[in-house]
Amino acid sequence: GGVAGEMADAVSARAWGGGGGSSVGACVGLAGGGGVVVVIEGRDPGNAGTVLRAAGAAGARGGVFGDGCVEFNNPKTIRSTAGALCQIPVVTSVSVEVALSTLGASGRTRLAAVSSDGRDYASFDLTQPVALIMGNEAHGLPGDLAGIDGWITIPLPGAVESLNVGV
Repeated sequence: GGVAGEMADAVSARAWGGGGGSSVGACVGLAGGGGVVVVIEGRDPGNAGTVLRAAGAAGARGGVFGDGCVEFNNPKTIRSTAGALCQIPVVTSVSVEVALSTLGASGRTRLAAVSSDGRDYASFDLTQPVALIMGNEAHGLPGDLAGIDGWITIPLPGAVESLNVGV
């Protein structure tokens, strides 16, 4: 109920306009410069919304939330986007393999975020067409993930071993 419920209805009704949707064609609609976030098996509604909010703040062109991710008509997800859901195209319920293949074919460098053993994020030109791929909150990215061009890490010199996916 309330405003979040009304927004969920509006989000469902608008069919993710502006290049979003739940098809491969919608991924193609995200072609061009700038970044795209790709979330694999993100299950927490607050984290999913925060990822989209942070992507919007960074100027991303869109977000892809693959099969197995939380639904974007979830009121908690909608609230946590803080309005970004109305500003950034979102592709949902698409095969991750197909999405990564499509984004790569459109010229995007596909960078998988890992907590360690990736290249320092500062060594990449993130103003170029990139797809930043993030995994599940508890388990990270699948070990058999194909279609990746590089692995990226935010160095953590302190005692903390990982960051929330929303960061």
